[in-house]
Amino acid sequence: MIVRKYHLILFLIVILLALSWGIARRSPAFGVARFDNLLINEFVAVNRTGLSDEDGDHSDWIELYNAGQNSVNLSGWSLTDDPKNPNKWRFPDITLRGGDYLLVFASAKNRRDPNSPLHANFKLNRKGEYLALYNIFSEQLSTMDASPFPAQFKDTAYGRRGDEASYGYLNSPTPGQANAESLAWQGIVSDLAFSFQRGFYDEAIAVELFTATPGASIYYTTDGSEPGEMSGALYTKAIPITNTTLLRAAAYKSNFHPSPIATHSYLYLADILDQPPNPANFPPDWGVYSKNRDSYKAVKGEPIIADYEMDPKIAQDPRYREPLIEGLKSLPSLSLVTDIANFDIYANPQERGEAWERPVSLELIYPDGKKKGFQVNAGLRIQGNAGRNEFMPKRGFRLFFKETYGASKLEYPLFPDSPLKSFNTLVLRGGVNRGYAGYLDKDHITDHRLTTYTRDEWLRASQIEMSGLSSHGIFVHLYLNGLYWGLYNLVERPDAAFAEAYLGGDEAEWSVVNQNGVVNGSTERFERLHQLAREGTLEQPEKYAEIQSYLDINQFIDYVILNWYAGNQDWGHNNWYALTRNPAGKTSYYAWDGEVIWLDGANDRLGEINAEGEPNRIKVLFRALLANQDFRMAFTDRLYRHLFNNGALTDENAKARWLRLNREIESAIIAESARWGDARYETPITQEDWFKARDDVLTQMEGNAAKMLTMGLDNYGFYPSFNPPAFNQRGGLVPPDFELTLDAVSGVVYYTTDGSDPRAAVTGEVAPAAQLYRAPLVL
Repeated sequence: MIVRKYHLILFLIVILLALSWGIARRSPAFGVARFDNLLINEFVAVNRTGLSDEDGDHSDWIELYNAGQNSVNLSGWSLTDDPKNPNKWRFPDITLRGGDYLLVFASAKNRRDPNSPLHANFKLNRKGEYLALYNIFSEQLSTMDASPFPAQFKDTAYGRRGDEASYGYLNSPTPGQANAESLAWQGIVSDLAFSFQRGFYDEAIAVELFTATPGASIYYTTDGSEPGEMSGALYTKAIPITNTTLLRAAAYKSNFHPSPIATHSYLYLADILDQPPNPANFPPDWGVYSKNRDSYKAVKGEPIIADYEMDPKIAQDPRYREPLIEGLKSLPSLSLVTDIANFDIYANPQERGEAWERPVSLELIYPDGKKKGFQVNAGLRIQGNAGRNEFMPKRGFRLFFKETYGASKLEYPLFPDSPLKSFNTLVLRGGVNRGYAGYLDKDHITDHRLTTYTRDEWLRASQIEMSGLSSHGIFVHLYLNGLYWGLYNLVERPDAAFAEAYLGGDEAEWSVVNQNGVVNGSTERFERLHQLAREGTLEQPEKYAEIQSYLDINQFIDYVILNWYAGNQDWGHNNWYALTRNPAGKTSYYAWDGEVIWLDGANDRLGEINAEGEPNRIKVLFRALLANQDFRMAFTDRLYRHLFNNGALTDENAKARWLRLNREIESAIIAESARWGDARYETPITQEDWFKARDDVLTQMEGNAAKMLTMGLDNYGFYPSFNPPAFNQRGGLVPPDFELTLDAVSGVVYYTTDGSDPRAAVTGEVAPAAQLYRAPLVL
């Protein structure tokens, strides 16, 4: 017994020695180099104009430094920005000699080839976050500090001060070299606090400003410009506010980085109702447009005007003044504030791209103050197509959330019916030529059927009901530097970030295409889908099976049904987004700019030829699919799903959705009519005209489902002359021994209980697994 025990102990000792030797072999850093010798030396979390990676991108980067004399093999080390996941990004088998530096791009590209530039699988957060170097085998950390690093700034390095152990903001980035001996700043001036929050006021207030940094001086402006020590007024006492004021302020201290610029819009409704035709401190060409009512296009030499005021016939009439005030309070307000010079984009609407993007402060304000809004800095561009015409007085906008301005994303639960709380871009749709400020041609001057402002939102909301996903939107009142600019629809853009958020994967995996061409990513799968359609052999089962691997068939069918149901007149050749996940995902299509719907009810248009004079992609794709019997049957099934049994497009549900959306803006439309109702018309458009436009659509919706079925049957043979069997309960919870009945007006009924189709593929005959229904099924 003793000998055996001795042998067992000896055996265990040998095993432990072997394991220890193996660990030492695999991790030379352990026991060879002290942990404080391998350091995170510096990093740049907001790299905009500095070091570029091999792709030409200004990726953020992290620099390591071996402060010891011995080499360290990094295969036992990792970088992480998550304290719960210390092994987040492992280094490859690479050795860092004593005194050497190593650069790792924090790009999320995840590249570990030791012979190429290294890329971690995460990015750095400019707001500040955890960052550590981790030894996998010893389970020890080498961090810069016990707490997360602080907020970071554009092209600014953060790291060790020379060879000292202390960290701070460096004068300049020094990748691959020793750090500077001096720091750029001793710290950051604390954020400002305001004694009165942004919002609507009707009495005079005195706003006090505070910062927790001793010795800091506060400078402010009230004209929308950014405050600075040389461009703002020095704050010495409470600032009196008696009318609409855009208060922007920042705090400064020598050898400290200034505080972020804080913006608070104080809106007084009396000012808004009485805003003058030529407001002070605004450029005269800011809102210039042609008021020629006899031409769709601007004519050289025609009268040019600038429209800033509210229509005095409404704003000054006691009958309308109180409803107008209530209308302005009926929706959240969005206040855009920027230097007046930045509205050159409004006077140059044809210009596009980042060169014509301007910095702006964005505030969401709830009039009753019960719900908290937000303030964030962003980029602003002109958005759209028709709205870029110089004669259009009301334009659309697009907002970009970038680290250049502050936050890389808007973090806010903006849409009540969406789980998403993070956005990288948003679009402000103003109705443009389908609103009071625009028109098509002289024949449409009195055609108020187009002026509802809710058609596009209804189309996207309906796609969500039918297929589960489309762009969400809300309605807001928009203010530009304190001027009321009208009713807008704030919506998501179905881009790669949208796809990642709702459908998964990484943003870089998604291809985005719209009617104008490629928006993002590789389009190989998208192009293969449409190549299959152009080949036109989809009646063959193997070809139809192949195209199903490239296209979400049911989602595409829903998309076609929806546009037909609403009678979209500007679709197919125009106004669509397509998303495809690479390398093996299916393409799905999304509604966009549905302003030209509900003119005459259901209409099976597929659009015109595209700009190149060729048939549009959607038309070619649909007609190719139409040759396949299984596709036609699937189309019939989706029609039944949406047009019957409380489906999304029954007359009742279509009307209920329409009325719900229009109730949201019923009061707000008074403000829109006061702002823009006199822009094109001798007799201003009022809320009464809007009621007529709303009800005209309701009239079209009555019986529209039946019209849709007749159209499908007559033009395509989609829908049979009889309906499928009726269930006495359409799913849901049932008691034990529940008797399910399947009633058919004519014919016999076959069924399955394993989820398979009782109809055989291709032939449309009875499937082998199907059973003949003879009596109620006991569940």
